[in-house]
Amino acid sequence: MNREIKFRGKQIDNSKWVHGDLRQVEGRCFIMDYDIGDDGITDHQRVFNIHYEVDPETVGQYTGLKDINQKDIYEGDIVQIQGHPFEGPMQINGNYEVGYNDRMELCCGSLLLHRERHYATVIGNKFENPSLLEVTNE
Repeated sequence: MNREIKFRGKQIDNSKWVHGDLRQVEGRCFIMDYDIGDDGITDHQRVFNIHYEVDPETVGQYTGLKDINQKDIYEGDIVQIQGHPFEGPMQINGNYEVGYNDRMELCCGSLLLHRERHYATVIGNKFENPSLLEVTNE
């Protein structure tokens, strides 16, 4: 199964988030936005040649995973784990940042994201909502 490769980043000029292909030119980061058709489906064959300069610190790649609400999960997102069946013997429920560990495993905190995605809800990201990580179970 192939994973869709896409990125998101926050525009420099207006702080809006854009999604699409990542391009780096002379130390600057750009996201090339996709045309979304009338049917609401992004089609990589219908691409507008629109590039948005984004803050490189905010760029995150799509993990290929979705939360319990079918929302895409990106690096830098904050997910809330709730209703985990092992809660009690272990403290698992809480808010976690999505990223890679030192073994390049995709994690939320120290938990493997692919195992926890069934209990995860994206509640924000570390760039706009860092306070969501202040009380955490990491």
